[in-house]
Amino acid sequence: PPCAPPPAEPSGPAPPAAGAHVFATGVRRLIALDESADAAEFFVHEEVLQKLPYFEVRAARWQHCDAIEFHLPSSCRHTALSAIFYRLYAVDAHWTCAEWIKVLGTEISAAFGTFLLAKLFLADDLVPEVLAVIQQLASDEGSCAWLRRALEAVDLPELQGFSSASDLVLFEDGTLQQAALSAMKGSAESRELLEVMLSKRDCIGLAAGDAAALIAVLTDCEGYLVHRCTYSVHDVQSGHAPGLGVACTYSILACDFFKPFAIPAEGFNWLWQLVSDRVERQPELFGMALGAFQSMQWLQYEVSANRKGRESDAGSKRLVHVPEAECKRAIRRAFASLLMLGVRLLRRGHISAVALVEAFAAGTFSSAQAPVGFAGKRRNLLNFQQAGRRSATYVDGTDLIAHVFCGVGEGVAELLLGCVSDFRDWQWAFSPDAVRGLADKQQVACVRGCSTKWLKGETCRALRGEAKLAARHRLAGLLGGLDAAQLSFMRGGF
Repeated sequence: PPCAPPPAEPSGPAPPAAGAHVFATGVRRLIALDESADAAEFFVHEEVLQKLPYFEVRAARWQHCDAIEFHLPSSCRHTALSAIFYRLYAVDAHWTCAEWIKVLGTEISAAFGTFLLAKLFLADDLVPEVLAVIQQLASDEGSCAWLRRALEAVDLPELQGFSSASDLVLFEDGTLQQAALSAMKGSAESRELLEVMLSKRDCIGLAAGDAAALIAVLTDCEGYLVHRCTYSVHDVQSGHAPGLGVACTYSILACDFFKPFAIPAEGFNWLWQLVSDRVERQPELFGMALGAFQSMQWLQYEVSANRKGRESDAGSKRLVHVPEAECKRAIRRAFASLLMLGVRLLRRGHISAVALVEAFAAGTFSSAQAPVGFAGKRRNLLNFQQAGRRSATYVDGTDLIAHVFCGVGEGVAELLLGCVSDFRDWQWAFSPDAVRGLADKQQVACVRGCSTKWLKGETCRALRGEAKLAARHRLAGLLGGLDAAQLSFMRGGF
C-alpha cells in the first residue's frame, strides 16, 4: 500500500516495557561483583541477556549454572549494569542523552562505567548512545580532567580527544556563529574544515552549545541573504531574468516590478544537515530549529513602487521581492526535512504533539496570517499549497502531506487538519495517497469541505465508506461534466 496504517498516537514518554515474548522466556540470576568485591543480584530474562553478544556466546556454558557470576571492570559500578538492562527492556529503539541521564545521574564516572560495559558486551547499538552522554556531561575542564585520568588506564579510541588538554578546540562567544556563517557562504573546503573542528569539539565534550549557535546562524537570514537588482515584468517576458524558474512566474506576472533574492543554496543545505543531525540527538532544540524557518517564511512580499521600480508608499506600481528558484527549493526542502524529523521524534515520544502541530502550521498560513509589523503584503514561502498550482508535490517530487499524515496517529492527524478552517484553502496539497492515510471520519470532513473540482477519479478511489457516499452525493448534480474516471466511480455506487 502507498502508506502503512498510522501508528497509535503517542501519549507521552512511556515507562520501559518489553514485548510479551520477552517475558515468556526464562529468567537467569546474575551476580555482579565490582572492584571492591561488593555483590549485587540481577534477575534478567534470557532473551534480554541474549541481546548482548557477550552473554549470547556464553549461553551454553552457563546453561546449567545456578547463577552467572560477572566481574565488573574497574571504574564500573552496579548502576552502570542496571542502566544497560533498563535500556534493553525499553520499548524505544533509541535513547536520548536525557533518558540515559535520568537513569545514570549526572556524574561522568557513571556514564564512563556504562560506556566500558557497552564496549565489553559488544553492544554496538548502545556505544554511540552512551558516548553522546559522556560528551554532554564532559562540558567543563573538571570533567575533562577526570576523563583524562581514567583514560590513562584504558585505550578507548572513541574518547581519544580527551587524552590531552592541548587538543581542545575552543571558541569564544560568537566565534562559532561567525565561522559557520563564513563557511556557509564560502567554499566546500571551508565547510569541511569547520566540520572537522565541530567533530573534534563533539568528541571532547565541548559541543554543548554548538547546535544552538548553528541554529542562530540559520535564523539570522539577513546575514546570508543576497538581494539582486530590480527587474520589470517586461524583463521576464523577454528572458532577461535568469535564475527565477517557473515557480515564481505566477507571482511575477501579477506585478509591475520584481526584485529577486537568493541564499547560498549549497551552503544552506550543508548547514541545515548539521543542524538536523544535532536536533535528532537533542530533541529539545526542535522548537528553536522551527524558529529559524519562521524567520524565513515571510521573506517574499509585495509593496508599492514608483514608475522606476523603487519602493514608495505613494507609488501606483507594484514591486514583489521574490526568491530565486533554487533558493526557494532549498528552504522548502529543509522545512520538509524538519517536519519529517518531527514525525520521527513524536513517534519516539521525544517531542509533544503540540510541537509537531506548531511546526506543521507554518506550512498552512496564508498572507492574512502574516505577523503584524511587516511591510507590504507577505507571501508564505513554506505554504503547502502554492498560488497558481494544483499539485501535491511539495518540493523535489516529495508528497510531504502524505508522509506526515501516514506517520502520525489519528488524534494527531485531527489536530493537523484543524490548522486550516476551510479545507478548500489547501485541498490541492492532498494527494490520493494522503487521503488514503486519513481516518474514515477525516476523509468525510475533507469531502464535505472541498470543492467538487478536487474530487478527481483517483482521489475518489482513495475514499472509504461514508466518504465515498458523500463524494457521490456531491458529484451527482454534475453528471454531465464528469470525466471517465469520475463516471466510473459513480457507477460503482449503483
